[in-house]
Amino acid sequence: MIEKVKERVKAWKRFYASKTTGVDENSSWVDILLKLNLSFPECVMLGKQAIQECYPFSFEEHLYLGQLPYYNEVKELLAGMPNNNFGNYF
Repeated sequence: MIEKVKERVKAWKRFYASKTTGVDENSSWVDILLKLNLSFPECVMLGKQAIQECYPFSFEEHLYLGQLPYYNEVKELLAGMPNNNFGNYF
């Protein structure tokens, strides 16, 4: 499961990194997201594209991700954001 999730995360990182320059799937999320410098509406639109191209994580993958440090904390922080109509960005 670890390798499967790592590859899925890399696919998501590759998608976001492809929308800018100077970063790739081996870059940190912080570097990728700072480089993108998206507004909230841009983030929502790109998130919708990412879901279509990279597909959401499966139930089993969510269980694994939930065991990682800070995953649940970040998920809780974002839960209040108005993304109910756009699916699961995790």
